[in-house]
Amino acid sequence: MESSIQKPDFKQNKKQKQNKKQKKQPKLPKIPTIIPKKDHHLRLTYIYKGATAMDHFEPLQRMLSQHFNNVAKKAVLKLHPDVKRTMCKGCDRLFVPGLNGHTEIVNESKCGKASADLLVWSCVCGKKRRFPIGKQDHQLWMEKAGVVQGGQP
Repeated sequence: MESSIQKPDFKQNKKQKQNKKQKKQPKLPKIPTIIPKKDHHLRLTYIYKGATAMDHFEPLQRMLSQHFNNVAKKAVLKLHPDVKRTMCKGCDRLFVPGLNGHTEIVNESKCGKASADLLVWSCVCGKKRRFPIGKQDHQLWMEKAGVVQGGQP
């Protein structure tokens, strides 16, 4: 009696597995289908828009921006750096140049390097914030490759 079942060729299977391993490409980060803490992001967006609309009524604007910071801290959210840069950490005002502060470009290096330029925002409360603008290759953490962003206000 002859059997019609053929025995598998193990050498051929090993070669196929090796070819599959060679063809694999590096995995890209998955884009989430569900935004984590979406309700908190929506709430923060609403509060931030309300605070920006209240430029003429400063006490309400400061209260809303303070509320914005409290909600973001309690929910442990990573905010976009551009949003954080619009608020004064000392008095919780939204920064509006000419209205409640001024900006200037300062270079405090000995040689006057262009890569050492800083943008200095001065608030009426006396707090100053300094941001590097001279480096051409400077990247914020949100702009780096591999960072998955989710529902930022």
